Amino acid sequence: MNGMEIKTEIIKELILKQKRINSSATSSLPDNLDLVPVITLWDRPEATIMNIVQSYFIGKKKGKSVSKIIQEIIEIDEIFPPSDNSYSNFNTDSDIIEYIHYRLAKDYPLLAKFYNNDFIDYCFEFIASQLGYTNYFKLLNEKKSINKEKKSPSIGNNVYSARKEKEAMYFGIIITIIWLIMIFTIGPYRNLRYSFAEHQILSGFALIIRLISVIWIIGISSRLNRSRLGWGIFAFISPNISLIIIGNLTDKKGKK
Repeated sequence: MNGMEIKTEIIKELILKQKRINSSATSSLPDNLDLVPVITLWDRPEATIMNIVQSYFIGKKKGKSVSKIIQEIIEIDEIFPPSDNSYSNFNTDSDIIEYIHYRLAKDYPLLAKFYNNDFIDYCFEFIASQLGYTNYFKLLNEKKSINKEKKSPSIGNNVYSARKEKEAMYFGIIITIIWLIMIFTIGPYRNLRYSFAEHQILSGFALIIRLISVIWIIGISSRLNRSRLGWGIFAFISPNISLIIIGNLTDKKGKK
């Protein structure tokens, strides 16, 4: 196999690993990745991780500092800049793990939360073994550059917390606003005596929101090591409030 084929196989293995850990991150892909176009595989977070990790090992082999390696990666990105042209805002004094989280948060905002330090640690080890950089992976561990307890960085301040489900909070706020609009606009001049059709609209809307909230919050509570039953009941009783609250909670056990 040529270099491109080898790296494609590495990406496949990383995707399969993620499937076993958290299928939500790879739900759009079939189990048989040979059926997936190569261009689709290379448009995945695993491909971004592989490219950064390979650049890191190549740089370390040449004796470059982590700061210099990140700077060179950013310079390559600026040849084909993102639409917001914001990669250059990253603090290159950060470590390579922070940069990976930063890139995932920028390029894959909906999937980034699934790629925690444990998975990225596995990526470093697997890629090193496949591309012949085992010695540099050992050096990386000795220097403790991979810290499994470290918080993941964010786009703005390089402290991206994958533990928080901000999307849930935002959705809770949105449905609260929509609900208030419906309450004050449907039948306000009828002494709140809704017609049968209006009552059906409100009831149907409430039921749909409750079902979505219950399913969503049960998933979040499971990831945060919290009571799925308790949060499921809370979500059914008060979907908007429960979404807002759980969107601000962190992992109860302190780990993703």
